[in-house]
Amino acid sequence: MSAFAGHSYKFVKRLTEEERKKWGYAGIWEISTVRANKEHPAMFPVELPWRCIKMHSDRGGAVLEPFAGCGTTLIACEQTERRCYAMELSPVYCDLIIKRWEAFTGEIAVKLEE
Repeated sequence: MSAFAGHSYKFVKRLTEEERKKWGYAGIWEISTVRANKEHPAMFPVELPWRCIKMHSDRGGAVLEPFAGCGTTLIACEQTERRCYAMELSPVYCDLIIKRWEAFTGEIAVKLEE
């Protein structure tokens, strides 16, 4: 029985043949871990949201990230050519998100006045 029996999963079409073989049908993904550090206690590898974003959205599409934390999903959106609408309440984590985004893109963030 197929893992997708009885379901119409559009995301399968978004994956390359290599990606489908590597992780598209797997029930468990093997992804290297990222250690939590003093900047943020709940960091996770970019590959985790990267796979989900790639499977469930199209290039140019939008991704909502209501708990942006340290900006991992924002980085994954940059890598997969999606727009990320990220929210974070903590000013400390907002600064971390900006720092990570600037380091990844090589650009300077435009900060809006309050």
